[in-house]
Amino acid sequence: SMHCACCTRWAGATSIPCAKNCTGTKGPEPTTRFGHASGSKYGLHDAVCTKAHPMSLRRIALRDFVIVQSLDLDLATGFTVLTGETGAGKSILIDALQLALGARAEASVVREGATRCEIAAEFDLLPAIVQWLDDQGFAAEDRLLVRRTVDTEGRSRAWINGSAATMTQLKALAD
Repeated sequence: SMHCACCTRWAGATSIPCAKNCTGTKGPEPTTRFGHASGSKYGLHDAVCTKAHPMSLRRIALRDFVIVQSLDLDLATGFTVLTGETGAGKSILIDALQLALGARAEASVVREGATRCEIAAEFDLLPAIVQWLDDQGFAAEDRLLVRRTVDTEGRSRAWINGSAATMTQLKALAD
């Protein structure tokens, strides 16, 4: 099996919905209109996908964010879908991730009774990100760790791989 982050963690075959998003894979046979080699109903992943994949979120941790006192969600073993009933907190996770990646911070995100909230997100490190980190003067470790705090006055601080970062840098990293 070959690794393709847009399919499954270690993909052997690709579904039609995935194939629509995963283009550029080359195989020994002519490719289908989805970009995967033909040979089965859905196409086989015969080579490493050459599509530029987005960063893969491995872990997210929240402390005193909105209504969440503490949450540490490990996604490294494989995560594909965020589901739940209305009011289950799906949008809280999305909002936290957006905040970690440079969205505007407001004091209202700090849980009632807390002095500040903290969000930490860990991603797989892609070659383009390694170059960006180097250009910006950040340490390029084996993972990308983005951390952000917001206090009750709405002031925020951010770190990329342990070094202080600006909101402009967070937004550039997210792009």
